[in-house]
Amino acid sequence: MKHFLQSVSLRNKILLGNLVLLVLLLFPSLFVYRDAVSKALDSNVQYMEQLNDQVNLNVKLLFASLDRINFIHYSDGQLRCILLSDASEKSAVERFEDDIYLSNALNHAFRNDNFVVRGGIVNRHGDAYCSIVADTEEYGDYVERLMESIAWEEDPYEAHFTGVHEEVIQQSSQKVVTMVQRLYYFGNYVGALCVDVNYERIASQFDSTYTDDSISFLCVLGEDGSLLYNSSKSGLSLTESDDLALFREKTEELLNGSGVQKVTLGGRQYLLTATRNGKTGWILVQYASMDALNQVVFQGIKNLIAVFIVVLSLAMLFSVLVSRQITKPLKRVIADIRLTGEGHLSLFQIPSHIQRTEVGVLMQSYNTMAHRINKGIDDTLLYEMNEKRIELKMLQHQINPHFLYNTLNTISALAEIENVPQIMEITDNLSQLLRYNVMERSVVPVADEIHFARNYLQIQNIRFPGRFQTEIRISQQMEDCFMLKFLLQPVVENCFSHGLCDKRTGAQVCITVRREGEELYLTVYDNGVGMRPEECAEWNRRLRAGADREKDSDNIGLANVNSRIRAFYGKPYGVRIESRFGEFTRVTLHLRALNHRETPPGWSDSKA
Repeated sequence: MKHFLQSVSLRNKILLGNLVLLVLLLFPSLFVYRDAVSKALDSNVQYMEQLNDQVNLNVKLLFASLDRINFIHYSDGQLRCILLSDASEKSAVERFEDDIYLSNALNHAFRNDNFVVRGGIVNRHGDAYCSIVADTEEYGDYVERLMESIAWEEDPYEAHFTGVHEEVIQQSSQKVVTMVQRLYYFGNYVGALCVDVNYERIASQFDSTYTDDSISFLCVLGEDGSLLYNSSKSGLSLTESDDLALFREKTEELLNGSGVQKVTLGGRQYLLTATRNGKTGWILVQYASMDALNQVVFQGIKNLIAVFIVVLSLAMLFSVLVSRQITKPLKRVIADIRLTGEGHLSLFQIPSHIQRTEVGVLMQSYNTMAHRINKGIDDTLLYEMNEKRIELKMLQHQINPHFLYNTLNTISALAEIENVPQIMEITDNLSQLLRYNVMERSVVPVADEIHFARNYLQIQNIRFPGRFQTEIRISQQMEDCFMLKFLLQPVVENCFSHGLCDKRTGAQVCITVRREGEELYLTVYDNGVGMRPEECAEWNRRLRAGADREKDSDNIGLANVNSRIRAFYGKPYGVRIESRFGEFTRVTLHLRALNHRETPPGWSDSKA
């Protein structure tokens, strides 16, 4: 074999080497293929989880308007007097006047809730009052049955939602979901509120989330495991008792923290992910056929294989051309060397006629080897910086744009149907967040970064009204100050994910921006749970060490921000944490102030 290779020409050696290399590439390609399939499936699972989170938010927004109805007896003194009084002690005229007043008060409270078909109140004496006066006679027994079916001892203040059931409302049978909640006045029980919601409108909201080309679908189970909704576009029927029981079993395992589940229903295998809605207690389950998921995955793989074949063909053609261009000048050099006699040719004595050829350039490269080594070191550093920028790009685009635009459409539809200005405001802020997120610039004015964080805080304020207060302090001389994009929002998000997650009232978030000469400091403060001294010290140690990721995937935000700052500005800059357990957490970003979009060498928007 050795003698055979020695006798083969250089051109054929190049061709043979490339052929062997391509054959060897087939083996790691199999592992790359398996990894690509796994990552594609993981990506689809993440999309299903994101979609489920969005549906969960839509449900919360759908029923959020009912919260204000629970407090109408606080603002209406006459209504409160009716609740506290016994109708048996009143005349027929007084009772009729009470019925009319309660009906008008309830209808006024429901005027903007088009999906509410009926509401009523039963006071502590058992007297029933309905928004539809004609239904008042039978309404007391209806509410009493609902009240008896609920275990109030678990949480007497919580609202409870029934499964789907049919009720005769205004002499017409309708499918409804009923919310029942006890009413208290400064801790004293005064009655119960009952609201019937149109199930068909709820189902239509769910249906609008999914298109004909969706690969995942929604199933909604009640607190008791009853089937409330199943997407008609999925083609999966859950009416069979065995299939529904198995579906419930896998769902319970999901809620207990098992991630995703596979289940066989109707002879087909499905992938499930689930979450429980904190408002209604409903269980929202996203499910997708493994056949559909595999079809999407393998379509992408087939496209990849097609591209690989084309590249392989081009590589072979290019190899032939390159080998010809390499061997042709070498043959000329060999001919000249033979003319020199026996061994008097030095590789550094380059004939003038080949100085500009590939062989001449190769010989001259020895004279600049040290320079190339240094340049190689610089190229390595630049490569590491590029990896950081690619990592940032992946973080900014991890949310599917189609999913975000679908979210905006859903929220806009709710705003139009419900005429709720808060939803309109959420849509506007979310649109600004999206535009900022996909913006190609990597270096932005400090004011833009603050505006981006303010949009995020406004959305959180609408989601949790009255729960927290925000304050933004910016020092002077910031007009010409620029900074690296997308640093502040992950820190602010950490306040809500970790610091303020258990704080219902009195929460505070304060953002401070100050400049000291050429140094820029951005501080985010919250009065949340804080950290223990040893935990805070460990975090600062990791940040100083420049760790890119932590073991806990929920806490990669600060590490990622710190890593980007150090890659962009240098090691003296980064993130610092101050905290006191049970009192506060303060995160400071230390940056160098940039003027007129100044960037370090080798860093540009086109590469970012």
